[in-house]
Amino acid sequence: MMVVRPDLTGTGRLIPSRPRLDRALAMSTMVAVVDEDRCVGCGICVAICKYEALRLSEGVSKVDLEKCTGCGGCAASCPNLAINLKYMPLKNIIARARALLRTAKLRPEAYEPRLLVFACDWFSRRGADLGLLRKAPHSSNVRIVKLTCMSSLDPLAVLDAFLNGADGVLAIGCGREDCNFMESNLLAEERAKWLGELLSEVGVEPERFRLELVPFSEAKKITEIAGEMLEKLRELGPLRLR
Repeated sequence: MMVVRPDLTGTGRLIPSRPRLDRALAMSTMVAVVDEDRCVGCGICVAICKYEALRLSEGVSKVDLEKCTGCGGCAASCPNLAINLKYMPLKNIIARARALLRTAKLRPEAYEPRLLVFACDWFSRRGADLGLLRKAPHSSNVRIVKLTCMSSLDPLAVLDAFLNGADGVLAIGCGREDCNFMESNLLAEERAKWLGELLSEVGVEPERFRLELVPFSEAKKITEIAGEMLEKLRELGPLRLR
């Protein structure tokens, strides 16, 4: 079955002449893997990859392992779920989110929103303290799932979170110019716009999902961001899907 996603290829794509990541990282084990039985050769992954690590050959996408940096942007953009990161496939991300949401407890005496946070791993690697998310008021039910890059945030993972108990989903990634993968995180902004419209159509208030690309110099603001999100969720109350 074809899973429909928006076309995020855009126009005016610029290929940087020098990648920011060194060869050692580019050849790391966190690379994209194509399921050729599912690939329909649409070419979306080829168009969005800033490292030119994908190409069409014999009607399917092929990955150049020497160029792939493992950002995951191609996997989250594939309309037929034919691409995954080798050691972080979508099913593992979803399973992790579900497991964390099961640990969140609803207390009858005080409503603490179940907030699932998808956070860029590089944002924390470079010094951002994700523990600050839990310093916001009413944050006992905040749960965090790390992604390689915000470009790998799959809309299906967000929707699944809502289906499995999340009252809200917050996505936090590096600022526009701080992205470790040549601004691949900007793909998430395009998806966020589309995802907000989709949530409205299925009866979920768009305010229950929020994307923030935070510059490293302002990393401490994530406490404030989480606080605002939790306060909004408390106003909305527990999510009740129709």
